[in-house]
Amino acid sequence: MLAKKLELKGVTVNAIHPGHASTQMTQPTTKISKFIMSRISITPEEAAKTSIFVASSPEVEELTGRYFKKCQAVKSHKKTYDITLQKQLWDLSEKFIEEKL
Repeated sequence: MLAKKLELKGVTVNAIHPGHASTQMTQPTTKISKFIMSRISITPEEAAKTSIFVASSPEVEELTGRYFKKCQAVKSHKKTYDITLQKQLWDLSEKFIEEKL
């Protein structure tokens, strides 16, 4: 929704999934979670690649309203395309921000 709102202002808005990075914040606490995380986690440097790519690549310069994973524009979950849900989330976010100000 933000991408649509800023479309005519020349501002691009994209979302990224950095991956499951192994950081101090994500340290597993059980043996099974340690085992699983050791198989699926990536380094913080690897996780940063998509953010850096989207922020700096000329290939992405004109793209807006996209979802990136592993430096590729991919489809996000089907619910993210629901205009009604987008509006509800936008309205709730505005309400939350107004309450906090």
